[in-house]
Amino acid sequence: MRKKVRLLLIATCSVVLVLAGTCLFIASDVLEHITRPHTEYTQDYDVAYTKVFHRYPQLKTWQDSLIAKGAWRDTMITAEDGVRLHGVFISHDNPSMTAFVVHGYKDNAVIMMRYAYLCYLLNLNVFMPEMRYHGLSGGDHCTLGWLDRYDMLRWIKIVHERWPQQDIFMYGLSLGAACTLSTAGEGTPEYVRGYISDCAPTNIWDEFQIIVYREYGLPLFPVYHLASWLCKLKYGFSFHEASAYKMVSHIEKPVLFVHGDQDQTVPIEMGYELYNRKEVGKRELWVATGCDHARAIHNHYDLYLDHIGEFVNTIMGRAVSVERPDAVAFKKAAGE
Repeated sequence: MRKKVRLLLIATCSVVLVLAGTCLFIASDVLEHITRPHTEYTQDYDVAYTKVFHRYPQLKTWQDSLIAKGAWRDTMITAEDGVRLHGVFISHDNPSMTAFVVHGYKDNAVIMMRYAYLCYLLNLNVFMPEMRYHGLSGGDHCTLGWLDRYDMLRWIKIVHERWPQQDIFMYGLSLGAACTLSTAGEGTPEYVRGYISDCAPTNIWDEFQIIVYREYGLPLFPVYHLASWLCKLKYGFSFHEASAYKMVSHIEKPVLFVHGDQDQTVPIEMGYELYNRKEVGKRELWVATGCDHARAIHNHYDLYLDHIGEFVNTIMGRAVSVERPDAVAFKKAAGE
Protein backbone atom coordinates (compact mmCIF):
# COMPACT_ATOMS: atom_id res chain seq x y z
CA MET A 1 0.00 0.00 0.00
CA ARG A 2 2.77 2.40 0.96
CA LYS A 3 4.56 1.61 -2.30
CA LYS A 4 1.44 2.50 -4.32
CA VAL A 5 1.03 5.76 -2.42
CA ARG A 6 4.67 6.60 -2.98
CA LEU A 7 4.39 5.88 -6.70
CA LEU A 8 1.23 7.97 -6.90
CA LEU A 9 2.97 10.89 -5.18
CA ILE A 10 5.95 10.59 -7.47
CA ALA A 11 3.70 10.52 -10.53
CA THR A 12 1.68 13.49 -9.27
CA CYS A 13 4.81 15.51 -8.49
CA SER A 14 6.23 14.64 -11.90
CA VAL A 15 3.09 15.86 -13.64
CA VAL A 16 3.08 19.05 -11.57
CA LEU A 17 6.75 19.68 -12.35
CA VAL A 18 6.20 19.07 -16.06
CA LEU A 19 3.21 21.41 -16.10
CA ALA A 20 5.09 24.06 -14.12
CA GLY A 21 8.09 23.76 -16.38
CA THR A 22 5.90 24.00 -19.47
CA CYS A 23 4.13 27.09 -18.12
CA LEU A 24 7.45 28.68 -17.22
CA PHE A 25 8.83 27.92 -20.69
CA ILE A 26 5.77 29.44 -22.37
CA ALA A 27 5.88 32.46 -20.02
CA SER A 28 9.52 33.02 -20.93
CA ASP A 29 8.59 32.89 -24.61
CA VAL A 30 5.76 35.37 -24.01
CA LEU A 31 8.15 37.76 -22.24
CA GLU A 32 10.65 37.38 -25.08
CA HIS A 33 7.90 38.16 -27.57
CA ILE A 34 6.85 41.28 -25.65
CA THR A 35 10.25 42.73 -24.72
CA ARG A 36 12.04 41.93 -27.98
CA PRO A 37 9.45 43.13 -30.48
CA HIS A 38 10.22 43.02 -34.15
CA THR A 39 8.83 44.09 -37.47
CA GLU A 40 10.79 44.25 -40.70
CA TYR A 41 11.44 47.94 -39.97
CA THR A 42 11.82 48.16 -36.16
CA GLN A 43 15.62 48.18 -36.30
CA ASP A 44 16.18 48.51 -40.04
CA TYR A 45 16.23 52.07 -41.35
CA ASP A 46 16.46 51.00 -44.99
CA VAL A 47 13.17 49.14 -44.74
CA ALA A 48 11.62 51.92 -42.64
CA TYR A 49 12.55 54.61 -45.17
CA THR A 50 11.27 52.49 -48.06
CA LYS A 51 7.96 52.00 -46.26
CA VAL A 52 7.53 55.67 -45.33
CA PHE A 53 8.68 57.23 -48.61
CA HIS A 54 6.55 54.86 -50.65
CA ARG A 55 3.44 55.97 -48.82
CA TYR A 56 4.40 59.61 -48.24
CA PRO A 57 6.78 60.61 -51.06
CA GLN A 58 6.68 64.28 -50.07
CA LEU A 59 8.42 63.36 -46.80
CA LYS A 60 11.55 62.47 -48.75
CA THR A 61 11.56 65.87 -50.42
CA TRP A 62 11.05 67.46 -47.03
CA GLN A 63 13.86 65.48 -45.42
CA ASP A 64 16.23 66.15 -48.33
CA SER A 65 15.64 69.89 -47.95
CA LEU A 66 16.31 69.67 -44.20
CA ILE A 67 19.52 67.73 -44.70
CA ALA A 68 20.69 70.15 -47.40
CA LYS A 69 20.47 73.10 -45.03
CA GLY A 70 21.77 71.21 -41.98
CA ALA A 71 18.40 71.21 -40.22
CA TRP A 72 18.27 67.40 -39.77
CA ARG A 73 20.81 66.08 -37.30
CA ASP A 74 21.24 62.63 -35.81
CA THR A 75 22.76 62.41 -32.36
CA MET A 76 23.81 59.67 -29.96
CA ILE A 77 24.21 59.68 -26.19
CA THR A 78 25.24 57.01 -23.71
CA ALA A 79 22.89 56.18 -20.86
CA GLU A 80 24.20 55.62 -17.34
CA ASP A 81 24.06 51.85 -17.85
CA GLY A 82 26.16 52.12 -21.03
CA VAL A 83 23.35 51.71 -23.58
CA ARG A 84 23.71 53.93 -26.66
CA LEU A 85 20.60 55.98 -27.43
CA HIS A 86 19.72 57.68 -30.70
CA GLY A 87 17.66 60.77 -31.45
CA VAL A 88 16.96 63.16 -34.32
CA PHE A 89 16.94 66.98 -34.16
CA ILE A 90 14.87 68.86 -36.76
CA SER A 91 15.39 72.62 -36.72
CA HIS A 92 12.71 75.02 -37.97
CA ASP A 93 13.73 78.39 -39.45
CA ASN A 94 11.33 80.32 -37.23
CA PRO A 95 10.22 78.08 -34.35
CA SER A 96 7.69 79.07 -31.72
CA MET A 97 8.29 75.97 -29.60
CA THR A 98 9.82 72.48 -29.63
CA ALA A 99 7.87 69.24 -30.06
CA PHE A 100 9.42 66.21 -28.36
CA VAL A 101 7.92 63.33 -30.38
CA VAL A 102 8.06 59.76 -29.00
CA HIS A 103 7.38 56.76 -31.27
CA GLY A 104 5.24 53.74 -30.50
CA TYR A 105 5.89 50.05 -29.92
CA LYS A 106 7.95 48.43 -32.70
CA ASP A 107 8.37 51.81 -34.44
CA ASN A 108 11.26 54.27 -34.71
CA ALA A 109 12.00 57.89 -35.64
CA VAL A 110 11.62 57.21 -39.37
CA ILE A 111 8.12 55.84 -38.93
CA MET A 112 7.28 58.95 -36.88
CA MET A 113 8.28 61.35 -39.66
CA ARG A 114 4.65 61.99 -40.54
CA TYR A 115 4.07 63.30 -37.00
CA ALA A 116 7.29 65.30 -37.09
CA TYR A 117 6.17 66.83 -40.38
CA LEU A 118 2.87 67.84 -38.83
CA CYS A 119 4.73 69.59 -36.00
CA TYR A 120 7.02 71.27 -38.51
CA LEU A 121 3.94 72.64 -40.30
CA LEU A 122 3.03 74.21 -36.97
CA ASN A 123 6.37 76.08 -37.02
CA LEU A 124 7.94 73.92 -34.33
CA ASN A 125 11.38 72.49 -33.81
CA VAL A 126 11.15 68.72 -33.48
CA PHE A 127 13.13 66.17 -31.54
CA MET A 128 12.52 62.43 -32.00
CA PRO A 129 14.17 60.12 -29.45
CA GLU A 130 14.23 56.39 -30.01
CA MET A 131 13.44 54.09 -27.14
CA ARG A 132 15.71 51.21 -26.30
CA TYR A 133 15.72 48.30 -28.76
CA HIS A 134 14.14 50.51 -31.43
CA GLY A 135 15.71 52.19 -34.44
CA LEU A 136 19.38 52.98 -33.94
CA SER A 137 19.18 52.90 -30.15
CA GLY A 138 20.89 50.03 -28.37
CA GLY A 139 19.73 47.71 -25.62
CA ASP A 140 19.01 43.99 -25.77
CA HIS A 141 15.35 44.41 -24.84
CA CYS A 142 12.52 46.92 -24.84
CA THR A 143 11.50 48.39 -21.47
CA LEU A 144 7.98 49.05 -22.76
CA GLY A 145 8.13 52.81 -22.32
CA TRP A 146 8.44 52.43 -18.55
CA LEU A 147 12.16 52.59 -17.75
CA ASP A 148 12.53 54.70 -20.90
CA ARG A 149 11.04 57.59 -18.94
CA TYR A 150 14.40 58.11 -17.29
CA ASP A 151 16.08 58.31 -20.70
CA MET A 152 13.45 60.85 -21.77
CA LEU A 153 14.22 63.06 -18.78
CA ARG A 154 17.85 63.12 -19.84
CA TRP A 155 16.93 63.82 -23.47
CA ILE A 156 14.74 66.73 -22.36
CA LYS A 157 17.73 68.44 -20.78
CA ILE A 158 19.83 67.86 -23.92
CA VAL A 159 17.09 69.28 -26.15
CA HIS A 160 16.85 72.35 -23.92
CA GLU A 161 20.61 72.83 -24.14
CA ARG A 162 20.35 72.80 -27.94
CA TRP A 163 17.33 75.13 -28.12
CA PRO A 164 17.46 77.03 -24.81
CA GLN A 165 15.07 79.79 -25.97
CA GLN A 166 12.29 77.34 -26.82
CA ASP A 167 9.77 75.75 -24.46
CA ILE A 168 8.99 72.08 -25.05
CA PHE A 169 5.91 69.91 -25.17
CA MET A 170 6.04 66.12 -25.27
CA TYR A 171 3.98 64.27 -27.85
CA GLY A 172 3.71 60.49 -27.82
CA LEU A 173 1.97 57.81 -29.88
CA SER A 174 0.62 54.58 -28.35
CA LEU A 175 3.38 53.10 -26.15
CA GLY A 176 5.28 56.36 -26.74
CA ALA A 177 2.25 58.18 -25.33
CA ALA A 178 2.36 55.96 -22.24
CA CYS A 179 6.07 56.78 -21.96
CA THR A 180 5.24 60.49 -22.31
CA LEU A 181 2.67 60.33 -19.51
CA SER A 182 5.02 58.31 -17.32
CA THR A 183 7.80 60.84 -17.91
CA ALA A 184 5.40 63.67 -17.08
CA GLY A 185 4.42 61.92 -13.88
CA GLU A 186 8.03 61.91 -12.74
CA GLY A 187 8.05 65.72 -12.97
CA THR A 188 9.67 67.71 -15.76
CA PRO A 189 11.47 71.09 -15.82
CA GLU A 190 9.43 74.28 -16.03
CA TYR A 191 10.27 74.72 -19.71
CA VAL A 192 8.26 71.56 -20.52
CA ARG A 193 4.84 73.13 -20.88
CA GLY A 194 2.49 70.21 -21.57
CA TYR A 195 1.86 66.83 -23.17
CA ILE A 196 -0.06 65.19 -26.00
CA SER A 197 -1.04 61.55 -25.58
CA ASP A 198 -2.31 59.80 -28.72
CA CYS A 199 -3.94 56.43 -27.90
CA ALA A 200 -1.91 55.59 -24.80
CA PRO A 201 -2.62 52.34 -22.91
CA THR A 202 -3.33 52.62 -19.19
CA ASN A 203 -0.68 50.08 -18.22
CA ILE A 204 1.33 47.20 -19.59
CA TRP A 205 -0.66 44.56 -17.73
CA ASP A 206 -3.98 45.50 -19.34
CA GLU A 207 -2.52 46.28 -22.75
CA PHE A 208 -0.41 43.21 -23.41
CA GLN A 209 -2.86 40.68 -22.04
CA ILE A 210 -5.05 41.68 -25.00
CA ILE A 211 -2.16 41.00 -27.38
CA VAL A 212 -1.09 37.77 -25.67
CA TYR A 213 -4.63 36.40 -25.67
CA ARG A 214 -5.07 37.34 -29.31
CA GLU A 215 -1.72 35.92 -30.52
CA TYR A 216 -1.31 32.93 -28.20
CA GLY A 217 -4.92 32.03 -27.45
CA LEU A 218 -3.86 31.01 -23.92
CA PRO A 219 -5.54 31.60 -20.58
CA LEU A 220 -3.86 34.48 -18.78
CA PHE A 221 -3.36 32.45 -15.63
CA PRO A 222 -0.74 31.28 -14.96
CA VAL A 223 1.31 32.08 -18.08
CA TYR A 224 0.83 35.86 -18.18
CA HIS A 225 1.34 36.17 -14.43
CA LEU A 226 4.56 34.22 -14.73
CA ALA A 227 5.71 36.41 -17.63
CA SER A 228 5.16 39.51 -15.48
CA TRP A 229 7.09 37.89 -12.63
CA LEU A 230 9.95 37.00 -14.98
CA CYS A 231 9.99 40.60 -16.26
CA LYS A 232 10.39 41.83 -12.70
CA LEU A 233 13.14 39.30 -12.07
CA LYS A 234 15.08 40.04 -15.29
CA TYR A 235 14.40 43.71 -15.96
CA GLY A 236 13.35 45.25 -12.68
CA PHE A 237 9.66 45.95 -13.29
CA SER A 238 6.45 43.97 -13.51
CA PHE A 239 3.64 44.54 -15.99
CA HIS A 240 1.52 45.95 -13.16
CA GLU A 241 4.21 48.46 -12.18
CA ALA A 242 4.54 49.84 -15.71
CA SER A 243 1.49 52.07 -15.41
CA ALA A 244 0.82 55.37 -17.16
CA TYR A 245 -2.50 55.41 -15.30
CA LYS A 246 -0.65 55.56 -11.99
CA MET A 247 1.59 58.38 -13.22
CA VAL A 248 -1.17 60.57 -14.71
CA SER A 249 -2.43 61.52 -11.25
CA HIS A 250 0.87 63.36 -10.67
CA ILE A 251 0.63 65.52 -13.81
CA GLU A 252 -0.32 69.15 -13.21
CA LYS A 253 0.57 70.57 -16.63
CA PRO A 254 -1.89 70.54 -19.58
CA VAL A 255 -2.55 67.26 -21.37
CA LEU A 256 -4.39 66.63 -24.65
CA PHE A 257 -5.64 63.05 -24.92
CA VAL A 258 -6.44 61.69 -28.40
CA HIS A 259 -8.13 58.33 -28.92
CA GLY A 260 -9.99 56.54 -31.68
CA ASP A 261 -13.43 55.28 -30.73
CA GLN A 262 -12.90 52.07 -32.73
CA ASP A 263 -9.45 51.27 -31.32
CA GLN A 264 -9.03 47.48 -31.24
CA THR A 265 -5.52 47.53 -29.78
CA VAL A 266 -5.89 50.09 -27.00
CA PRO A 267 -9.64 50.26 -26.28
CA ILE A 268 -11.25 53.69 -26.01
CA GLU A 269 -12.09 52.90 -22.38
CA MET A 270 -8.39 53.31 -21.61
CA GLY A 271 -8.49 56.81 -23.05
CA TYR A 272 -11.40 57.73 -20.79
CA GLU A 273 -9.64 56.20 -17.78
CA LEU A 274 -6.50 58.25 -18.36
CA TYR A 275 -8.48 61.43 -18.97
CA ASN A 276 -10.52 60.98 -15.80
CA ARG A 277 -7.42 60.08 -13.81
CA LYS A 278 -5.93 63.53 -14.44
CA GLU A 279 -7.72 65.56 -11.81
CA VAL A 280 -5.29 68.49 -11.50
CA GLY A 281 -4.61 71.10 -14.18
CA LYS A 282 -5.95 71.50 -17.70
CA ARG A 283 -6.98 68.49 -19.73
CA GLU A 284 -8.71 67.86 -23.04
CA LEU A 285 -9.96 64.72 -24.74
CA TRP A 286 -10.60 64.39 -28.46
CA VAL A 287 -12.31 61.15 -29.46
CA ALA A 288 -11.63 60.57 -33.16
CA THR A 289 -14.73 58.94 -34.62
CA GLY A 290 -14.43 55.85 -36.77
CA CYS A 291 -10.73 55.40 -36.01
CA ASP A 292 -8.82 52.26 -35.10
CA HIS A 293 -5.50 52.37 -33.28
CA ALA A 294 -3.26 55.34 -34.20
CA ARG A 295 -5.43 56.18 -37.21
CA ALA A 296 -6.67 59.64 -36.19
CA ILE A 297 -3.90 61.36 -38.16
CA HIS A 298 -4.87 59.36 -41.25
CA ASN A 299 -8.66 59.43 -41.07
CA HIS A 300 -9.09 63.03 -39.89
CA TYR A 301 -5.90 64.80 -40.91
CA ASP A 302 -7.30 68.33 -40.99
CA LEU A 303 -9.04 67.89 -37.65
CA TYR A 304 -5.89 66.32 -36.23
CA LEU A 305 -3.81 69.27 -37.34
CA ASP A 306 -6.40 71.66 -35.93
CA HIS A 307 -6.54 69.96 -32.54
CA ILE A 308 -2.78 69.86 -32.14
CA GLY A 309 -2.47 73.47 -33.28
CA GLU A 310 -5.26 74.63 -30.99
CA PHE A 311 -3.68 72.84 -28.05
CA VAL A 312 -0.34 74.53 -28.66
CA ASN A 313 -2.06 77.89 -29.28
CA THR A 314 -4.73 78.05 -26.62
CA ILE A 315 -3.76 75.66 -23.84
CA MET A 316 -0.03 76.35 -23.97
CA GLY A 317 -0.17 80.02 -24.90
CA ARG A 318 1.87 79.88 -28.09
CA ALA A 319 0.99 81.33 -31.49
CA VAL A 320 1.51 78.89 -34.35
CA SER A 321 0.46 79.04 -37.96
CA VAL A 322 -0.38 76.06 -40.12
CA GLU A 323 0.95 75.85 -43.67
CA ARG A 324 -1.79 74.02 -45.54
CA PRO A 325 -0.44 73.45 -49.09
CA ASP A 326 1.91 70.60 -48.17
CA ALA A 327 -0.64 69.26 -45.74
CA VAL A 328 -3.04 68.65 -48.62
CA ALA A 329 -0.59 66.31 -50.30
CA PHE A 330 0.06 64.57 -47.03
CA LYS A 331 -3.65 64.15 -46.37
CA LYS A 332 -4.11 62.55 -49.78
CA ALA A 333 -1.31 60.06 -49.13
CA ALA A 334 -2.58 59.33 -45.63
CA GLY A 335 -6.00 58.45 -46.98
CA GLU A 336 -4.73 55.70 -49.26
